[in-house]
Amino acid sequence: MMRILVAGIGNRLLGDDGFGSYAAEQLAKTRLPENVDIVDYGCDLRALISDLLNYQYVIFIDAIPRGLRAGTLYKLEISEKDIEAIKPEDVVEITKISSHEFNVETALALAKSLGHTFKRCVIIGVEPENVEVKVGLSDSVSKMLNKVVEEVLKEIYDMQKMER
Repeated sequence: MMRILVAGIGNRLLGDDGFGSYAAEQLAKTRLPENVDIVDYGCDLRALISDLLNYQYVIFIDAIPRGLRAGTLYKLEISEKDIEAIKPEDVVEITKISSHEFNVETALALAKSLGHTFKRCVIIGVEPENVEVKVGLSDSVSKMLNKVVEEVLKEIYDMQKMER
């Protein structure tokens, strides 16, 4: 059976950086198909690596600065060729880096180096306004939570259709 992971990424102590975490919390209250798992990874992307190996489809929710207007919603598809291969000798070095330097791309690259392939991988993100030490989201980002939930649900539906 195909499995879909929805991964919330972000640090709630850094304002808008916690967006993915808050979005995952909101999505967890939604009724979803049995083959969909919502996980709030927060900053623990090391846990994400082993989990990735169990899924063919992945949706990341994150706040990533891209130079857009604060609160702007975007969707990026990551293809297999976008995921940089990691040489086996580099894996040990990568596992030594701090969690602050660890990112989605590194997690995907490690999964790929272990021979895992994804049928579809998407980042649904929002442009952060404030990533300074502060609990809570700025207004421009907070008001996008419901829209992101809608986008994730659409993406889950599209992924389900791909398997039929």
